[in-house]
Amino acid sequence: MFRVGFDWGLDMANADVVRRRWLRCVRALSVIPAMAVIVVAVLASAGPASADPEIKWKVSNPFRLFTDPANSEVHRATYESLTDEERKTPVLSADRALAERHQDGWAATMWADACWDVA
Repeated sequence: MFRVGFDWGLDMANADVVRRRWLRCVRALSVIPAMAVIVVAVLASAGPASADPEIKWKVSNPFRLFTDPANSEVHRATYESLTDEERKTPVLSADRALAERHQDGWAATMWADACWDVA
């Protein structure tokens, strides 16, 4: 006699368990097309992406000697106020510009906020 199908040596109770597991997998896989439709709809509604993203950033305290970023900003603003001629010798020119603004010297207002311990 010719028999069609596979015989895995399963009795009816085990065959029922296998059938239920198979149906559970098929149901789980049937969700995938619906999820794909949702993903496509969300991506389509997002609109076109910008071709040239732009990131603007600024280092708030690039000179770690100062614990207060405002102290670094004083030096940055002083450098930016220098003329092209003064920028040829930026350290000396900035020190002179700061000395004009601070009678006791610029460090007198900033040394307490430095990152070292004087003790």
